[in-house]
Amino acid sequence: MTPQEQREWLLGHIPYRIRAVLPGIPMKAPWLVQVEPTIMQPRPFPNHCVWAALHEGRLAAMRWLIEFVGIKEKEGHAVNSKSRSPRVTDAYIDAFPGGILFTPSRVDAQILASLWKGCSQASGHATHGTNHPDVSDRRLAEALTVIIAHLEQTIYRANGINLFDAVHRL
Repeated sequence: MTPQEQREWLLGHIPYRIRAVLPGIPMKAPWLVQVEPTIMQPRPFPNHCVWAALHEGRLAAMRWLIEFVGIKEKEGHAVNSKSRSPRVTDAYIDAFPGGILFTPSRVDAQILASLWKGCSQASGHATHGTNHPDVSDRRLAEALTVIIAHLEQTIYRANGINLFDAVHRL
């Protein structure tokens, strides 16, 4: 990626995915984004439709973020999501100055791996009888906290960009 393309990712693509995950999950300040409480109720019907779209979007964006930092799940274990011979169109955190793939041996890697599998099975493709891992708001918040910390400590610090400001930039 060119430096300009990297900047577009740092100020556009990555913050966009974080914004997609944030609404309604129990994040700590300053990351908490509250939504209108009625949106989270199944009645009236239009609110339920908005909640369903919001939840599906959160799962897709979270899966994207987890893969971007370098984690997925295989046979119950956290593994590196970057293939040994990635396609030229694949993008991972290590393509950026300061970018370090999330190490599967880290204690919190299993949190990300389990949620990656849950998001994949709950939303990425149709499955049956998988008893997929928990994709609740609490789990999304837990994983997003880990991802935000990793992004801040690596590519955002190395590029002199405040991630919170980038996420809130419109």
